[in-house]
Amino acid sequence: MRVMQTNRRARVALFVTAGLAVAGCAAQSEGPKPTIRSSLETAPADLQLLCASEAATRFNLDSTRVLPVNSAPTGDGAFRVGLTTPNGPLNCDISSDGTIAAIEAAPPATAS
Repeated sequence: MRVMQTNRRARVALFVTAGLAVAGCAAQSEGPKPTIRSSLETAPADLQLLCASEAATRFNLDSTRVLPVNSAPTGDGAFRVGLTTPNGPLNCDISSDGTIAAIEAAPPATAS
């Protein structure tokens, strides 16, 4: 009887060890999930952050809560940067040299 208990314990230990090894391999195979971009070209990060900073200043907002969320070229090296703020979304039009042409409320999103 003692031999059977030892044998059973060995099988349980082997099963648990094999299960942990498989679980470890599965956990390691998960990588970052891909994101979807609507545009291949986006505004450089420094221009996006410049828009966020200027919007916080102009609208007297907490700068840690004004964040760039999207951007796209508008032509001639200029970009439109979408910002999220506590007071709602804004659009910032900025040139490639950092000149801000406008910061205004973004139009409401339409359902597609």
